[in-house]
Amino acid sequence: KHQYIVIDCITLWGKGVYLFHILNEVSARGSRFLFSKNYICPMATCGYVCPKCEGKGILDNFSTCDWCSTTPIIKDNMITIYHNNRCGKSRDALAILNEKNIDIKVVDYLKNPPTTKELESILRKLNMAPIDLIRKGEAIYKENYKDKTFTNAEWIQIIVNNPILIERPIIINSDKAVIGRPTEKVLEIL
Repeated sequence: KHQYIVIDCITLWGKGVYLFHILNEVSARGSRFLFSKNYICPMATCGYVCPKCEGKGILDNFSTCDWCSTTPIIKDNMITIYHNNRCGKSRDALAILNEKNIDIKVVDYLKNPPTTKELESILRKLNMAPIDLIRKGEAIYKENYKDKTFTNAEWIQIIVNNPILIERPIIINSDKAVIGRPTEKVLEIL
């Protein structure tokens, strides 16, 4: 009597589709939905997305990907991308890096925000003041920080406490870094 739709949540999530949008669309069509709980729990808790399968799989502290079984090798000289899979520019930057067949470390900075020291290092590599790294369109910025004056150290702490404020994606190669906006800026540090 009911139509069931089996949802490949990981593939859709890897393309930046929010799970609640999927469920709302399915419900709006009067269908019921089935999906593996094995994927939903990790989707909510993963800290790193697999660079090989472009975010379809997850890695817990750089372990083996649950999607493609890749075990990334972390090297000191790897390119790092501070990534938000829900952002089109971030996904585009990751795609450029993957096309170049470069060893990359993908960090979901919303789930694993940089520490104060890491953020200071990122800012040095970007040659940027903390205020210039902030996404000023974010509600939290407008509500709490807009038109206020803070020292660089205070801005850094604000960013560490509210990683949603970090402009994305940030790509780091050794002692250089760029924000991938426009996406082609990624090519400047390869």
